[in-house]
Amino acid sequence: MSVPDSVRNVPRPKNTVVVDTKSNGPKRYAVRERSEYKSSNNKKPSPRNGKIIGHIINGRFIRLKQDIVAVNKYGYEQLQYGAAALIYNISFDILEDLYECFQIEDAHKLMSIASLRLINPGIACNRYKAKYQISYLSRFFPCRGLSKNSVSEFLKNLGKAPSKHREFYSRRFKRISPESHVIIDGMLKQDTGDNTLSKASAKTHLKGHDEISVIYAYSLENQEVICCKVYQGKMLDAKAFEDFVNSNRIFKGIIVCDKGFPVSEIAHILEAYPDLHYIIPLKRNDKRIKEYDLLNFDSSAEKSNGDQVLFKKTKVAENKFFYGFRNETIANREGFGKINKSIKNGGDFDAQEYFENIASQGSIVFESDMECHSMVIMDGYDNRWSLETVFDHFKNTLDLDITNVHEKSSILGNEFINYLTVLLTCRVGKAFKSVDAKFKSTPGYSLKAKLADLSDIDRDADAPLIGSLHDGCWNLPAKNS
Repeated sequence: MSVPDSVRNVPRPKNTVVVDTKSNGPKRYAVRERSEYKSSNNKKPSPRNGKIIGHIINGRFIRLKQDIVAVNKYGYEQLQYGAAALIYNISFDILEDLYECFQIEDAHKLMSIASLRLINPGIACNRYKAKYQISYLSRFFPCRGLSKNSVSEFLKNLGKAPSKHREFYSRRFKRISPESHVIIDGMLKQDTGDNTLSKASAKTHLKGHDEISVIYAYSLENQEVICCKVYQGKMLDAKAFEDFVNSNRIFKGIIVCDKGFPVSEIAHILEAYPDLHYIIPLKRNDKRIKEYDLLNFDSSAEKSNGDQVLFKKTKVAENKFFYGFRNETIANREGFGKINKSIKNGGDFDAQEYFENIASQGSIVFESDMECHSMVIMDGYDNRWSLETVFDHFKNTLDLDITNVHEKSSILGNEFINYLTVLLTCRVGKAFKSVDAKFKSTPGYSLKAKLADLSDIDRDADAPLIGSLHDGCWNLPAKNS
């Protein structure tokens, strides 16, 4: 079919020809240049069509513009900057240690995945690439391979060499003071896989799933995690703590354990490492509380939070002490709770039981091998809540309490990146506290909410990495006046 006259007669540049491309789209009738003449077999030279310079569309000549890119080829002109820049600026030493242990591409991938888990809590594996592409993380930590399959393979390979994890942890230990107090504690987390780490716990029949154990070491002075290790779900016990101490060469610190932890099973560790100590709370029905009269307090003090406490130190052996405490604020709360419970149950009140238990209300007794002022023990145990806060962020802020991988090596790789995420969380938390203190602001927003606000700050994708306030490369979110 020849080109219709209505199309051929549309005004167009000289020395051009209209050709029918047979396309069904708007570019069916192309306008091509007459580029040159050719001849063959001694015949008269004839014109030769050159490149396409435009098209006849809706009765008009539309010139082809080579510098206009198709929409489906667009790249991001602005990227989410605020949260990524904060992480980048607080993690120079972390990145340096990763460079020493991993190839640069892998180090960037580790930082990218860990950062994405912090900025986008609960992020699914198939969302890493999309979230990375719209973030300045893609400029701070350039890497490839963030598709779902690539990340899964990366986690599996990362977990094949736990010695590389230990090498990194060793470098983290070198960055804390030799006098730093190290808290060691663990947690259980849900495991959805089928592997040798996934074990049923005492409460599996209630929870409906198996679990793994993860033990962390935390520096009180640095206020951040130092290392972690994964164990079978039922191994938050002496064997796990012994392995954790030896594999990470933790020869100085304080092991803070749950109630009922068998101290006798780690006695040889404590004997081998004199600077390694323990603090263990006793159960309230422990017979030794009455045997040594540990609630017969002889001193009082006020904690930094204003709570008033009674306390007593009792030495029972050369390296064995009991420290008894009664927090009056907690005791009053427990007493009111018992009375309110009786009122809700119709008003029946067992006075004898109430007064028999009144001495133990608000009380806690610790066993330790350290001889010091009682309030040092209380502060040491209270500081455990710094690590408990980390665990709370792990489960509730970052949504990392389910493994979401199956193979053992994948779990090990996944938990190493979770460790990096928790380490970054500690750093970000300290940064926010510093800003609140500097500007005397009341901490009213959660860490998650603050990071979300920072993520709303966009910056031109081709702008300098480190921005200045008036460089004209910002796209700030609208604010109410």
